[in-house]
Amino acid sequence: MKTLIIAATAALSFSILSGAHAGATDDTPSLVVRFADLDLDRAAGSETLYKRLSVAARVVCRDLDPRDSAFSGVKSAKMQYQGCMDKAIIGAVAKINRPAFTSYVSSKMTLPATLTNVQLAAK
Repeated sequence: MKTLIIAATAALSFSILSGAHAGATDDTPSLVVRFADLDLDRAAGSETLYKRLSVAARVVCRDLDPRDSAFSGVKSAKMQYQGCMDKAIIGAVAKINRPAFTSYVSSKMTLPATLTNVQLAAK
């Protein structure tokens, strides 16, 4: 079964872990993202998984969402929240390690060059 567990650490470092165990502490927010039902070689499958990961990232990063805090107008709060979201999604893309999916995500957001070069070279 293809699953990911999206987890957030207290130090605002976020990652996606594959498998049934996240390895995160009990107080770390986490969320399982399943994708066994998707064909990631098709655009529709990649789009659906990207949406699922985006929702999961919003959930685990929700404590940093500046819209729900007293710091809603503070630029650094917005940057921390967006950074959390980006790290969660980028971590998932790396763990999934599927060139077609990586290519799709790179059309939606900026991915690190090391990730796109390695992933796209595997085609």
